[in-house]
Amino acid sequence: MEVAEKKIKVLIADDHEIFLMGLNSLFKKNEKYEVVAGVSNVHDIFTVMEKIKPDILIIDFLMPGANGIDIIQMLKAKTSGLKSILISNIEDKSIINLCREVGIDGFVSKTEPKENLLNAIESVLRGEKYFFERAETKLDFDKIRSSIQNPFHKLSPKELEFISYFTNGLTYTEIAQKMDISDRTVNTHRVNVTRKLGKLTLGQLINLARAWGLSSI
Repeated sequence: MEVAEKKIKVLIADDHEIFLMGLNSLFKKNEKYEVVAGVSNVHDIFTVMEKIKPDILIIDFLMPGANGIDIIQMLKAKTSGLKSILISNIEDKSIINLCREVGIDGFVSKTEPKENLLNAIESVLRGEKYFFERAETKLDFDKIRSSIQNPFHKLSPKELEFISYFTNGLTYTEIAQKMDISDRTVNTHRVNVTRKLGKLTLGQLINLARAWGLSSI
């Protein structure tokens, strides 16, 4: 009896629906791959990673609320063996160099033929690196990163303080004592945070906070 070849599990993260559909179509044509999910926001990336361990992550550089390089670094720190490829229509040497420096496995330009992404995946899964080499521009990566809207900018100082305590495991009563406020006010902070950030699990909130470098968390 012939044993079916184990498929390569792929997680795709891109907030451009048409591009996401195109990649899904590309992988469906190749029986070696299984797209375990196609997601368009940071929250869903962490949700999928908590449930499924993909073999490789394909992620856009500019995601809503964060950038792909920071997200990959976070995921690699907690998920051993995860391979990663950054994709972008920004063909910039500084981004590619940073990918090399932080241990990302590949960079593919969105201007390349989509079949090149398959070549990149094959290279990465063999333990090699794959980087788009025709980039000529050199942009200010820190400026690009700072231009991405930090979701925590929506919160007041008290709401940020609430998140700091909450993500460190304190109960509402303990938070009230720390902040010298009533339980009712703590609940008001919780409601406001949910309204501004969306309904997140504790794990998602912690990951999002760390992605944006909240030092108190």
